[in-house]
This record gives sequence, C-alpha cells and structure tokens, in this order.
Amino acid sequence: MSDGAWIFLSHSHKDFDSVAKVRNYLEHKGHHPLMFFLKCLSDDHEVDGLIRREIEARSWFVLCKSGNAEGSAWVKSEVEIIKGLSERTYSEIDIDDPNLDLDRSLFSLTRKATVYLSYDLTHPREKAVAERIRAALQAQDFGVFDGHSMNLRATEDVGERLHAELEETAKSGAMIVLVSNELGESPWKIWELNQYATLAQTKGKAVHIVPIYVDGLHPLRMLPPDLVLRFQGLDLSQRNLEEALPELIHSLRNYDWRRE
Repeated sequence: MSDGAWIFLSHSHKDFDSVAKVRNYLEHKGHHPLMFFLKCLSDDHEVDGLIRREIEARSWFVLCKSGNAEGSAWVKSEVEIIKGLSERTYSEIDIDDPNLDLDRSLFSLTRKATVYLSYDLTHPREKAVAERIRAALQAQDFGVFDGHSMNLRATEDVGERLHAELEETAKSGAMIVLVSNELGESPWKIWELNQYATLAQTKGKAVHIVPIYVDGLHPLRMLPPDLVLRFQGLDLSQRNLEEALPELIHSLRNYDWRRE
C-alpha cells in the first residue's frame, strides 16, 4: 500500500537478521517499519532521549520477543514505555519460534492500521471531510489510501494498481465510505465498494465498511443487499467532525478483528 502505517519494531540488536525479516514482511505489505540500531548503545543501556521521544510519538508497535530480548535492559525499557502509553496498539511475536507465521501473528495489527478512504472527488463536502479524516488518521500513523491520490510508476496501469490496492485492503483493512444525499452515488465509489466487498468475500474475509454520513442518514444503495455493516458509522449532520474523529479512531484501533 502506497501510504502504509508507521510501525515501531522493539527488538534486541542481537536479533537484527531475524527482525529484518519482520521489517521486510511489513514493507512488502506497504507499511513503514521503524527498526532502530544504534551502534553506540548496547542492550545494557536504558532507553532515553531520541528513542523515547520516537516511541511516544508512534501508535503501532511490534514487540519482537526472543531469548536475547528477555536479557536486554534496552528492550525491557522500550516495552515498559510502550505498554504504558494510552491509545496505542501492539502485537507480540516470538522470533525464536521456527514456525512463526507472520501473516497470522501480525494480521490483527496490520488490519487495524490499514484504511481505504472512498469518497466522491467532485463532491465538495465529501472531499473536505475526506481530507480531514485522512489527516487525523495519518497523524495517528494509520496507513490511509484512496483511489484519487495514487503515485503511479510510468509502467503502471491505473486499473491494475487500484485493483491491487483494493485487494490488499480486502485482505487486511477496513474501508471508510463517505455517504451524501445525492440523487445517485458516483460510479467510481460504487465500483470501489463492490470491488472491495467482492474481493473480501472471495477470500473468505469479513467486509469491514465504516460509513460516514456527511449530511444525514441515507440508505447505502450502492452496497450489496446482503451485506451486514459491523460499524454503525457517524452522522455528521448531528455531530461535529472534530468531536467525532477520536471516536472513529478509537473504534478502528480497538475493534476485535479476531472475531471474524
């Protein structure tokens, strides 16, 4: 995904090669893993200064457990800081486990951190709301993608790239859809929603759509009739967006994806 989440990897420097595999996995998924290795410090040092500030500024973490990590004062300090932060999300993985399945172990975290934003670019109100939602989510290190801002390479086809992004979201993310009181929804948005729903159902995944009603509650006519929404959504005709954003972020961060 072109604008993935920023994910801090807490690990012992002695496990660099094993943790690099975790980093490579997350990068392949389109995320931005942060893997710090400071040569001037050892595992006997405690976290301070720049690294502490970096941890406190982040929202997503992977705690790489191992025999080396258990003996590291540095890692213990990092984990203590991370677990003491409110509204943060972390996953623990055992990199000493020869049967470690990164897809399974990191599914919940990467799904929570990945959001596709569907809106009508020609609708001024939707566009303005979408920009504010994107900024708020990115400030919390969410990976946010939409079909209007793809950075394509010269050889890439826009249809193939968009299909790939929607496929990745269907496997490991939620879709936020802006709904407005129009005579008909935009063909672009209808296509995005149906592609996402079809791809998710084809892969045996649950469809996670979060509706944001920009000017009152309206039927989601563009969705498949048998689709059950698991999120109630937000009605911005009744609430101020700035007040509603913390609730939206909390819901995305704390939803129990393992139930699906």
